[in-house]
Amino acid sequence: MQRTNNILAGLADGEIRQRVGIGSCQPRFYKPAVWKKAKELMEFLCSLGLAEPFDFGRGKGKYLTDMDPEVITQTLITIRDT
Repeated sequence: MQRTNNILAGLADGEIRQRVGIGSCQPRFYKPAVWKKAKELMEFLCSLGLAEPFDFGRGKGKYLTDMDPEVITQTLITIRDT
């Protein structure tokens, strides 16, 4: 649970929502520092089984999920608050 606390600690609901959205998009649309933060969260989602790494190609999406981003966000908020 320590890793959960490190990734989600101090993140507001809106920031979690934003990072999930960025992580579901293409990295070429974001600055490297922004993508790095989203990537950390997406790797955490992969460890929970809520997403999986999938490289669509250079400059394209890197993660795949069949869940609605809002459901993922609410799941992360619940984990953060426990």
